Amino acid sequence: MTVDATVEYWLAPTDAATAQAKYQLSDTDDIPGPHTHRLFFYKNHARKADFMPTEKLVAALRKIIDQYPIIAGRIVCTEDGALEVHPSAKGVHYRESHTADDIALFEPDWPQSSMRDEWAAVSWLEGEDVAFAVHVVRFANNSGVLVCQSGHHQIADGTGWSMLLRAWAAFARGETPPPPEHNRHLLRLGPTERHLVRKPSADKPSWETIYLKPVGAVSAIILRFSADSIARLKQDAVDSLSEEERRTSFFSTNDVVCSVLWRAFIRSRRLPHEQRLAKQTPRNMRAHLHDVPSHYFGNAIDSPEFVATAGELLDSSLGRVALRHREAVHGKAFADGREWIKHANAEGVEALINRETVWKNGIDFLTTDWSRFGYYKQMDFGDGNPVSSRRLVCKQMSITTIMESPPSTQSGNGRSLDVSVAIDTACYERMIADDELAKYITVIG
Repeated sequence: MTVDATVEYWLAPTDAATAQAKYQLSDTDDIPGPHTHRLFFYKNHARKADFMPTEKLVAALRKIIDQYPIIAGRIVCTEDGALEVHPSAKGVHYRESHTADDIALFEPDWPQSSMRDEWAAVSWLEGEDVAFAVHVVRFANNSGVLVCQSGHHQIADGTGWSMLLRAWAAFARGETPPPPEHNRHLLRLGPTERHLVRKPSADKPSWETIYLKPVGAVSAIILRFSADSIARLKQDAVDSLSEEERRTSFFSTNDVVCSVLWRAFIRSRRLPHEQRLAKQTPRNMRAHLHDVPSHYFGNAIDSPEFVATAGELLDSSLGRVALRHREAVHGKAFADGREWIKHANAEGVEALINRETVWKNGIDFLTTDWSRFGYYKQMDFGDGNPVSSRRLVCKQMSITTIMESPPSTQSGNGRSLDVSVAIDTACYERMIADDELAKYITVIG
């Protein structure tokens, strides 16, 4: 059990003028969220007395705040619905606490069921305007450290926050990482086109309404796809295609993993075949827009919808569903950020960055991919990389998250993947026993 905080800091930019700066957010920043909570577990293998010392973590965090000063502010929605970040007298909250548990309690598999909401740096119900906060938990017997980063989704997407976290670790190692690109106007239409950006829907719910919404019993679990089972899954999906489809088409590991999970999710709930369903998968647009650099700090994700009936998804072969998933996510190309924003705000388009529609349309299944963020190779604060990375699950806004499995659990050729899933407890047994899915997963819990 975690005890009260033993160390606490409030950190602001060192430059006084920067600390008072206001920031106008882009047309792609009003992302549903608000916070994502990333957990990184570090094991003190050698039982070093000064393992990941507070002074080093805080000193490096001060440098990060100077490099990313927007994270010290507070998010404000103006009267016309625009998002801004205003200066805060407090800045970034860093706190530490201790727990009576040894880190070995969570080994070797780090089950989702053992991840605790009290580890969050910002609670689900508080601090909805807070951009960024850190909670460090020190395990008993000097056995290890947990670093929880709570970052507001309207400040940055997963690529942006991961860039910041890697830079924080680099500063702690004594390195100086390159600064990010902060220019939010790269993804903001100019004055003559402001009228094209849709306003938030009038019935947009508050975060408090979302988080206090009653939900039934929910089971949050990890499903592990070993490297060998992923290879079998992809081959089975390929074998289900025609010869012509095999020769001319392509789908990724993400496409087929998402497809097999969604099909099992549908069957577990016994949905009628005629029911219309929609799935979203975020797509990092930095690699697809010539005017948005790879080191852009902000939100640069699209999340196209894959729409089909339950019958279409279940009666098609797994390979064809994976191909349709690929086409839905990657089928559209845009010349630049301006063209992307105008398309997303067009009449009848349902898009993650369309502030009018994103709150109105129910999404049946939403997946996000954290497996390419390099957490096990680029998050060393000077005492080694994390031995596990996990997330906290909001049961009211269930998102299926694909993560790289901890290094100690990797086997075979290729990467193993751990998928964090939240499902109604009433459907849990049917999902993990699904005839198709069960062939490829190990249930971690």
